Amino acid sequence: FFHDFTTRAFATGIPTVLAGTPVLSVLEENNATPITAGVSVNVDRASVVGLNEATIVATGANGYEAGKSYSIYISTGTVGGVSVVGEVVGQFTIAASAAAVDLANATDGLSALKTLIDTVNTDLSNGTDGLSALKTLIDTVNTDLSNGTDGLGALKALIDAVKAETALVVADTNELQRLGEWRTPRSNSRFDLG
Repeated sequence: FFHDFTTRAFATGIPTVLAGTPVLSVLEENNATPITAGVSVNVDRASVVGLNEATIVATGANGYEAGKSYSIYISTGTVGGVSVVGEVVGQFTIAASAAAVDLANATDGLSALKTLIDTVNTDLSNGTDGLSALKTLIDTVNTDLSNGTDGLGALKALIDAVKAETALVVADTNELQRLGEWRTPRSNSRFDLG
């Protein structure tokens, strides 16, 4: 990765050239041995006086580890004739943020999420009990319900027939009631007209 930093004259604060064959080094947290492999500096970047660029190749082969913090410092150099050795010009971490650790977690991180999504996708595309099987079942139910013999249409016809039969029973009941009014109130027997 790249890290820009500015060197300034101590007396004026004006951006000033990093001189004296500058060298950068990196220190890992709680480790006194500096890392120099894969560390370089580009002085007066883009021809801007005092603007410098540190280039860090932060690989395991160069001594970097995930979950660690690092400081970039000037190990050789001067600004305006004054030594700036020990001046920290940047700090960084490698996969040490809580989010990075959580995302890399094998139990419930991104890889676990991907595995879960793949499993759900496989389950949904399963022909036996996946989405296509569900669609087939819905289509079958829909076909059965629209079937004239034993579907919803047949159920409606049955309900209509029951209503018609009920209407006939009501009519017959009314007729029986009307005929029952020919009985005498005292004897509860029928009139004989003959």
